[in-house]
Amino acid sequence: MHTLISRLLAALALLLAGCQTPLAFPTPDAQWRTRVGQLQYVTPTRSIIGDCVVSRHGTDFQLDFRTGPGFPLLRLWSSGGKARAEGVIARGSWQGDPSHPPQKLVGFLKLPAALAAQNHTSRVTVNSAETGERFTFVFSK
Repeated sequence: MHTLISRLLAALALLLAGCQTPLAFPTPDAQWRTRVGQLQYVTPTRSIIGDCVVSRHGTDFQLDFRTGPGFPLLRLWSSGGKARAEGVIARGSWQGDPSHPPQKLVGFLKLPAALAAQNHTSRVTVNSAETGERFTFVFSK
């Protein structure tokens, strides 16, 4: 009986250790620059087109990428030394240091800097040589 209780407690400890409270990020307001449009996300094995909303203010960045009738593909938040991603592309959720993301999010976490460099362009293409991904944004005017 003692062994069973020990195993149950160990399993419970492992489950609780995997839980994380979601990081808090700033909410976009009138000071943020928000752009709405479409994003074509291309990898070596797939291509997805969906609606996107990109918001930024200083080092704070948020991306909402959806397809179909509001089906969320990826929600991404980045602020300073922290980032969070949720959705199908993230395969659930991830949060942590944006300079050390899981491989599936490497290209997405390079978008804040790439989009900042082309802040006033209505069509922006970002290629990730590291991952083979291509991100093509077409923003409304």
